[in-house]
Amino acid sequence: MKKFLCAVLSVMLVLSAAACGQTDAPPAAAEAGTPSGAGTSAAGGIDFNEPPYELTVCYIVTGQESVDMPRIVERVNALALKEINATIKLEPVSISSQASTYALKASSQEKVDLMLLVPGGTYLTEYANSNMIQPIDEAVAQWGQAISEAIGDTLDTGKFKGRQYTIPEPDLWLNCYGFQFRVDLLEKYGYTVSDIKSIADIDALFEKVHAGEPDIFIIMPETPGGNMATIMAGSADGLGVGPGILDQETGHVVMQEETEAFKEALRVVRGWYEKGYISRDVNTLQERAVNLLVENKCFSSTVGGVNPAGGLTTPFHGQFATLQNQMPLLTTSSQQLFMWAVPSHAARPDKSVQFLNFLFASTEAANLFRFGIEGEHYTVEPDGSVMNNISPNYLMQWNCWGDSSKYPPQVPNVKAVDPNATIADYQARLDKWQEGITVSKAFGFTFDPESVKTEIAACTAVQNEFLSMLGNGALDPEIELPNYVRKLKDAGAEKVIAEKQRQLDEFLSAGGGTSGQN
Repeated sequence: MKKFLCAVLSVMLVLSAAACGQTDAPPAAAEAGTPSGAGTSAAGGIDFNEPPYELTVCYIVTGQESVDMPRIVERVNALALKEINATIKLEPVSISSQASTYALKASSQEKVDLMLLVPGGTYLTEYANSNMIQPIDEAVAQWGQAISEAIGDTLDTGKFKGRQYTIPEPDLWLNCYGFQFRVDLLEKYGYTVSDIKSIADIDALFEKVHAGEPDIFIIMPETPGGNMATIMAGSADGLGVGPGILDQETGHVVMQEETEAFKEALRVVRGWYEKGYISRDVNTLQERAVNLLVENKCFSSTVGGVNPAGGLTTPFHGQFATLQNQMPLLTTSSQQLFMWAVPSHAARPDKSVQFLNFLFASTEAANLFRFGIEGEHYTVEPDGSVMNNISPNYLMQWNCWGDSSKYPPQVPNVKAVDPNATIADYQARLDKWQEGITVSKAFGFTFDPESVKTEIAACTAVQNEFLSMLGNGALDPEIELPNYVRKLKDAGAEKVIAEKQRQLDEFLSAGGGTSGQN
């Protein structure tokens, strides 16, 4: 795992402008129409004697498909035809109707060869248990050499019950929890982020800003419905859905609500609420914290997206300063956001995996999907970094197309380190960040919730009743936390935790997991 993380982070930042703009041309001696090797395997090459196969590929969109996506597909198809004797027909699927759309396609046996699952971890267990997707172990073994080489141990996060059901797209930018502060108010009251080293320092800062800015909120959760205490308690491996987190020291699955870290976070947030730092309407407001900060209605917020460059996963690098709560924890679920699956009724799973392997092997194809066409949708700076989204006709925010370590660094991320930062500075920041990442002892384990679905649903209802109210300070934890824990146990939390422990112990005894080191 350490080897994989180091390798991909290093490769990502040494790409040059030439690597981004040039094509992956076949060797000079190769004849036209002959594969250059990206789609071949030790078990035998692609069959170029059969008619080219057209794959129907469903991918997730949050709005409308980009206007220029057909042009991107046309260029990718020209490459794929030569490499794997296949082309694709891309079909956008709205993220809001993903479940119903895929269910309808499965029931009608509509032609689909690949489908993107977002969030993948949620659909992996559900679709595998219902036979909506098929195991692809044999196809990956025969046709997935580039996939295996690119993501290594992370391939295990696509497994369920010991079988490879999906291909995960690893998240190289493993974010951590923390806080964001408005730079103008930090400076006004004589602070920089480097002055804040503890909760006591935050308390002193909040007291000063509150005295001088009594008409604004001092801190709010990042999103409506979120809760600050969970973020302040730090990263944890929740082992999938339902109550229970892994104690990395003991290997035991425990109830997070009974840990000292969570209890202390509740006490701190409750104190802020009582001092008037948090809006009394915190649990009913529907506005995101970033909007409150920009509109001068708030000073700070908890955040779940502090990134390796020291910024946020928002475009407001210059206006906000960020403070990380702790280094990130690499878990199975953190690598299951984007996952590719082959439907059970797909006619040619070999071609499906060949196309995925082609994406992982081809720098040009990966960059086409991620950034578009150079000069139209992105530009390359002299140092090799990329300024993308320069045209509204092609917007792709997600790293879900092949090997993201082949993507060149983006200008805003480099400049988040410092306005005058170079790629070398950025590389140094990433190297330091990677050294601090902890790998969960349960990395690669995917929990099967099937036998405790009723209990998980009951516990979710209890969490909806208590968690935001407690986690944002509106309820007194000395009184209400015991009631919350009792109701969770009455709903079956201990049964869920016991089932997580049983499955995890089986996984570890079979040789899965890690030592917990990066």
